Amino acid sequence: MKKLMITMAALLVAAMAYADMHSQNMVGYNTITVPAGVEGEWFIMGNGLRDVGGTVNAIDIQDFISDVANVGFKAANGAAAADQLWVWLDGSYKSFYLYNIAAGPLTSRNGKWVNSGDMSDWDGGVANLPSTYKIPAGAAVWLVRKDTTNPITFTTAGEVVADATATHTIVEGFNFIGSHYAADWDINNLGIDWLNIEGTSAANGAAAADQLWVWLDGSYKSFYLYNIAAGPLTSRNGKWVNSGDMSAWGGGVANLPTTYKVPYGAATWYVAKEGGFTFTETRPFAID
Repeated sequence: MKKLMITMAALLVAAMAYADMHSQNMVGYNTITVPAGVEGEWFIMGNGLRDVGGTVNAIDIQDFISDVANVGFKAANGAAAADQLWVWLDGSYKSFYLYNIAAGPLTSRNGKWVNSGDMSDWDGGVANLPSTYKIPAGAAVWLVRKDTTNPITFTTAGEVVADATATHTIVEGFNFIGSHYAADWDINNLGIDWLNIEGTSAANGAAAADQLWVWLDGSYKSFYLYNIAAGPLTSRNGKWVNSGDMSAWGGGVANLPTTYKVPYGAATWYVAKEGGFTFTETRPFAID
């Protein structure tokens, strides 16, 4: 990636963890392994990075995955036979496929993510050309694989987002989000007063409450925003509660406030009963 040739202080992010940082303009790396088989067919990735030297908190889709052509992805001259990336924009999926053709004038597109449809409204260019779409920090992407015979390991890289705070906008229904930052997202320790944000929905059962959904081991696991008017369980008010047993993923048992952390490089759905609000995420590491 040519943008990563800029001389900067580099920071390696290992094992989905992040340490305190002490200077600006650091490059963050995250190594991701996508398993073989059914579990590796659909894989959610979150973006907590930006273009190196860029002016906005977003990263060019062509730069997000390092050396994409040489780490086991499947490419083709049409979407049906190629690995794809899907993003959720304005209530529907938009997608890109990894291009490859053996010969001819279009070989210049080889190894590029190509727009499956017209992405002009989102600054991505027209259909069937290499995309210029930028994945915002705090957004999420599905990797949809065509061949899951073998696992693949690759690196996402970019400049660390250094803003002290970042704002998420939530609409009614499904919102595909992740952390703005290169760090794990500790769901119940974000310092957010969820119950005092106008537009959130909390209840003593999942059906009436806002929910978070994460994709783990080939299925969704979920949490709901808790609130009850009175009684001993008011200590759970404003907490995200496990809808099921999350012990296998470090989240604790069902119907208790979760201890689950969304790993750096992963993401979640925010399912809003009403929507139309924002919440502020605070940078979880120090920059001197």
